Amino acid sequence: MFHDNDQYTLHRKVDGGGFTHYYISYTDEQGEAHDTRVSREVFAAYLRFEKDERNLRRWNERHREQRDLSDAEISARALRQPHSIENVLIDTEQRKLLWQAIAGLPEIQRRRLLMYHVDGMTYEEIADSEDCTKRAVKFSVDIAEEKVKNFLSS
Repeated sequence: MFHDNDQYTLHRKVDGGGFTHYYISYTDEQGEAHDTRVSREVFAAYLRFEKDERNLRRWNERHREQRDLSDAEISARALRQPHSIENVLIDTEQRKLLWQAIAGLPEIQRRRLLMYHVDGMTYEEIADSEDCTKRAVKFSVDIAEEKVKNFLSS
């Protein structure tokens, strides 16, 4: 069902104007490499697909762990408890505040924070895509997280 070799490679390029372009690269049957530009939405969807596939690959490990659990523990994990309307409203309000805080960040910090937390990229991947150092990316993400935390706590 799953293949161990990745047929596609995802990467970003930032042009001279500071705009990020998203690409999916692959090699066809003749061995010719192709670099296809895609929208951010397609890029994000493919990232989610990769994560979902990775989770499916780990299913066997999770299944083995559950073998050692009692029936009560398995039921507690399997059944999702419904959220109260109060919790749903609180979560919605907290999400709004979070996105307000993120929108108030400088462009570079916002972009790097989203690439790190939403797109699931590592500091190294972000640094490669923006032609900067890993340290600069980590510093930028740390400052952005601190600003968001301060915004949410005030």
